[in-house]
Amino acid sequence: MSDKEIVSTEEKDKEEVLPAYYSISSAKKKAFLIAYGKCGMVRTAARNAGVADHSHYLWMDKDPQYRQAFEDIQPRVTQMLRDHIISRATAAKKPSDLLAMFEMKRRDPQYRDNFQIQVNSSGPTQVNFNISAPKLPNNPNDAPADDSEPQGFFPEPDDEDSKD
Repeated sequence: MSDKEIVSTEEKDKEEVLPAYYSISSAKKKAFLIAYGKCGMVRTAARNAGVADHSHYLWMDKDPQYRQAFEDIQPRVTQMLRDHIISRATAAKKPSDLLAMFEMKRRDPQYRDNFQIQVNSSGPTQVNFNISAPKLPNNPNDAPADDSEPQGFFPEPDDEDSKD
């Protein structure tokens, strides 16, 4: 694996793109970063680079240049994963609706589950949110006979099971 596999730029521009990566002298650290850049998974990258899983975390704690190089490569790994998600979400044979939904949530705020509320006030303001969840019975036997509420989560124990 060469440095060109991580950065495909002119020779003179390489150090400007990922300066922390090119300042690392350890071949093992560079091998890990190259492997991570290809898969986006710490354990797999460690295995492919021939280093222990915990080495990455030790390097993150002890080596600021390594930490910076790892942070510098994150946007590239994120883009690689996004490309993979989009290709899976739009696959001709078996498209993934779930992946498509999450990609849409990332791209368009209308599809997100969180709501942003802006309150402009010139004085003391109190905002109360009352969000009620359905009340579940403490005991499944206390549940009403109709189907309006859940009837419990666990079946009644047999007489033999209650002897334990």
